[in-house]
Amino acid sequence: MRVKLEEQIPRNALVWIILTQFAMLVPHMGRLPGWVLLLYVGAASWRVMVYQGRWSFPRGYLKGALTLACCAGVAASYRTLIGLEPTVALLLIAFALKLLELADRRDAYILIFIAYFTCITEFLFTQELLIVVYMLLAVIVNTTALVALHQPGQDRFMPGTFRRAGAMVLQAAPLMLLLFFVFPRIGPLWNVPLKSNAARTGMS
Repeated sequence: MRVKLEEQIPRNALVWIILTQFAMLVPHMGRLPGWVLLLYVGAASWRVMVYQGRWSFPRGYLKGALTLACCAGVAASYRTLIGLEPTVALLLIAFALKLLELADRRDAYILIFIAYFTCITEFLFTQELLIVVYMLLAVIVNTTALVALHQPGQDRFMPGTFRRAGAMVLQAAPLMLLLFFVFPRIGPLWNVPLKSNAARTGMS
């Protein structure tokens, strides 16, 4: 697959995208089958090999076989494909497999925006303060990947990009707080089936 020079993903951005994937995966590890982590490691390793020119992108039939195998794995691990945990697992698996299609900037934008959505799924399970702090750091890492994507010609990993992304998130914090307190509370357009044995708070 040939990609135009201006559409190629800089090395700095690729590293931050891979770091974002693992940052989004870590909070879910306690409720995911162990083979999902192996899938992430395999997909990241394959994409690094593609970047180094040692391997090529997987063929369509191989990606299709991986997708079916992962769906079967989720069904076997959770005994169903319906419910909160299997659905989130499928999203995380799709998030990992998308890395095998990461060929140009358009794919990178899709992967980064999926990461923002993936971040939200953790709060379906817990809203503890430590998780909030961790996911904020994960959002900064994802924003770092977005910033790095707009720095063409970066052929080496640059940790300094993280500081720039962090400053951007801090600058957006006042607007976030304003919208949180001012924007009207609207009921959800859909309901998420929560676990029946999960604790509930509030009055009946």
